[in-house]
Amino acid sequence: MKQFVSCDRCKLSSLSVRLSILLVVLSLLLLPATSPAQIWTQDSPADSPSARCFFTMAYDTSQFKLVLFGGLNTTGALDHTFVWDDANWTQQDPAHSPPKRFLASMAYDAADGKVVLFGGATSASNFGATLSDTWVWNGTDWKEEHPAKHPSARGYAGMAYDAADGKVVLFGGDTSSSAATLSDTWVWNGTDWKQEHPAKSPSARALPVMAYDAAAGKVVLFGGVNSSGAVSDTWVWNGTDWKQEHPANSPPARYSAAIAYDEAQGLVVLFGGLDSNGNLLADTWVWNGTDWTQDYFKDGPVARLGAGMAFDEAEGQIVLFGGDSVDDIPSGLLSDTWVWR
Repeated sequence: MKQFVSCDRCKLSSLSVRLSILLVVLSLLLLPATSPAQIWTQDSPADSPSARCFFTMAYDTSQFKLVLFGGLNTTGALDHTFVWDDANWTQQDPAHSPPKRFLASMAYDAADGKVVLFGGATSASNFGATLSDTWVWNGTDWKEEHPAKHPSARGYAGMAYDAADGKVVLFGGDTSSSAATLSDTWVWNGTDWKQEHPAKSPSARALPVMAYDAAAGKVVLFGGVNSSGAVSDTWVWNGTDWKQEHPANSPPARYSAAIAYDEAQGLVVLFGGLDSNGNLLADTWVWNGTDWTQDYFKDGPVARLGAGMAFDEAEGQIVLFGGDSVDDIPSGLLSDTWVWR
């Protein structure tokens, strides 16, 4: 009788444990879904572009590769073309190439299936001698376009592809060393540039950052610099007009930061830049369509300006390369590759 009761108690105890485990599993399943933590990780590719800043980067969806062009190093402007294939950088040897430049603007035109590059500066002497030429990259070669209309010569402009409208959008920039900042908006339709005349617009500025927020269906613009210093305003472009956003939280004022849209998380990611006091920044912020949130990391890229950043669709991660770690360009040039996973 005692043995029977003991076994019965064992069965009850076993059943109780199983029920407890089941309740724990059910409670975990019922918890609200959360996004996995994002972290910066430094990659160590076998080959890499030389140290540089103020180059351009964009993801070529047709080739599933990141494209990097030009930049500035201690010898002057560059005309190198590199591609990133998820693990390594490879220098290209196209039959044709844009002339040496830095501070140009570049974006992938998904409607035309080509990377578009516009303008930039050719002289490191006080960042003068700006350009107004348009080039496209088809995955193997560069070709200069000769549109009937185009923006005036400039560097320092912001540019992004507006997928909702199927056009590349360019805003602002600087005409030359005279610090004549601009506030005009232009769109590229694959064959020609057209100036837009929106009812509202960001103030004139150079070195803002722009990215397409696919979740919101709008181009996002942040920061830049004007005659008064760095700015910290957030604007969105809906295809016809600019609208200033007034988020509860915002990154501090800065210019020459890096930005990209993280398609895996549906967030715009901003990194680094330079503030009005000459302080280099190493902070990471994300934009969810309505507000900015700062992400904190134990380890990450060092503070820098003039870096390149783009989303690698093949690997589902953001790639950041190079820049300058000293506010005495180009004395602190970098050649490191980081990924935001």
